[in-house]
Amino acid sequence: MTLHRKKPTRHRPGMIKPQKTHVGNQVFDSSFESRVFKELTDLLQAGVYKEVIVKPGSIEWPCGLKWKIDFKVIQDDKTEFFVEAKGLLTSLFRTQLRSYKKCPNVEMLPLVVVYANGKGFKAVRINCDSSKIYLPVSFK
Repeated sequence: MTLHRKKPTRHRPGMIKPQKTHVGNQVFDSSFESRVFKELTDLLQAGVYKEVIVKPGSIEWPCGLKWKIDFKVIQDDKTEFFVEAKGLLTSLFRTQLRSYKKCPNVEMLPLVVVYANGKGFKAVRINCDSSKIYLPVSFK
């Protein structure tokens, strides 16, 4: 008996399109995003976070940039920040990030971009006070 595996769909030459991943009743855009969710919920269960909201919606800034946020985290001290999970930092995402930083007259939201670094997670904080935002140890 042979197993037939479905070939991964490619959306750009050389790139494999991320597969939707189900964890409980949540659906994530990729397995990497579900791993980031697991790390965040571990801290939620430990009592570090008060709430982790999955896919809280889109934010649209006056400069025309629309951003679909992956996670919103509320800590016990009411500090809020957003987490964007990226398995791969694409040129499109880098362009969006530059636009986000240049958007005039907008209060910058604390944002943590988590991406894969080959062996685990790497986190970049944007407009975050590192003493106020607690991240999982695995987000180096």
